[in-house]
Amino acid sequence: RPAVRPSNALRDGSVQPSPSFVPLTTSSVPELVPAPVSLSLPAGTLRAYTKAEQDDIGVTVLLGDYIEKGINHGRKFYQKSGKIPGHEDVDVLLYYWDTRDGADISGWWFGDRVGGSRVWARAATDDQTPPHEGWRVPWDGPPTPDVLLV
Repeated sequence: RPAVRPSNALRDGSVQPSPSFVPLTTSSVPELVPAPVSLSLPAGTLRAYTKAEQDDIGVTVLLGDYIEKGINHGRKFYQKSGKIPGHEDVDVLLYYWDTRDGADISGWWFGDRVGGSRVWARAATDDQTPPHEGWRVPWDGPPTPDVLLV
């Protein structure tokens, strides 16, 4: 059953759908691959990787390179450059959400669209760029060291 974060009632009275953790079937996703030795990337590109030896929570769908796509809430947002095998219709974005809907949902998110209701991970920080560590996967779980790194 998907986990749901607190209500997203907007200040103007409208309601935004609440994000939920929606695991993707990972049977068609490749095994975990250790982080590459060289993390040299083109400008505007980030890499999500893991140091975990196995994937018990489906983090594999988030791993890969992310390319800068625009600005949301004063921060750059990124889209995963590759598709998820078996889920080619699903986009994965890395974006920042500010405190306008409450501090309990602000921070950096991995989701299927900016501000969308399908989310996989969250880092509760207001840094200008996505944090290297401190990610919660699923978004409402505890931070797990080395499972998701950016």
